[in-house]
Parts: sequence; structure tokens; C-alpha cells
Amino acid sequence: MTKTPSYNDLHQHIAALKKQNLLIEVDRQIDKDSEMHALVRWQFIGGMKEEDRKAFLFTNIVDGKGRKFDMPVLVGGLAANRSIYSVGMGSSVEGIQAKWDNAISNPIDPQFVDNAPCHEIIQDGASLSQPGHGLDALPDSGFNPRI
Repeated sequence: MTKTPSYNDLHQHIAALKKQNLLIEVDRQIDKDSEMHALVRWQFIGGMKEEDRKAFLFTNIVDGKGRKFDMPVLVGGLAANRSIYSVGMGSSVEGIQAKWDNAISNPIDPQFVDNAPCHEIIQDGASLSQPGHGLDALPDSGFNPRI
């Protein structure tokens, strides 16, 4: 018997954001090195009201050298504004604090699993040094916070 998780997976979360008009899907080719970060950052420093911000799902990503990435990138999908955060929390905006207070007051004991229903892809050895097989296979939004 498969247990249904008590939380949404990322696909369900993205669908919920889309349904609530909190997601902008960018299907045209976008350069992760020069365009992606600028589009998202504009929301935060361009004078846009917090409630007007959106999450971005980029699906056609290249780098400055024209290399294409197969993996989409979600930016701002967890907390670009309070409404987006509430979708992830499964709560109204007004109910977020109470949900956190309840979670902190009632921690859940960890459950150890010996055989999880997941799919592993293991890259090791010489394959890691081949283009697209190490960390360079993952698109990088270019966001590099400095404190």
C-alpha cells in the first residue's frame, strides 16, 4: 500500500501557483547568465508591490555559450510574496503564524526508512568529468548572495 504524503510535491505546488495566477511561465529561450536573474530581481528592486510579485518557471534555459539545459528552473516559487508562501504552507496568509506556532509546539518525531520509493541516478568516477555529468548539468540562476 502506497502512503499518500501529507505535503504536495513540487509539480503539485507549481500547478497550485499557476491556478492562483502566481506563476509566470517563460518558455522562450532564456540565458541564465544574463537574463534570468535580472527578470526576477526586477520584482524586488524595481518598485513592484510585494503582492504583485510572481514566481517564475523557466523551461528553455541556455547559458552564455549557448549550451542548453534540460532541467527547468523555478525561481521565487516558495516565497516571492506572502500569497506564494501561503500556497506552500497550505494555509491562508492570515493563518501562517498559527500554523508555525502549532508546528513548533508539536514537533514530529523522525521516521527512518530503509527502502524508500525513489529513483537514484548515480554519476561517479570518470563520468563526472564529462560535460553535463557533474554539477554543470544543473542550471544555475546566477544568484549569488553576499553578506
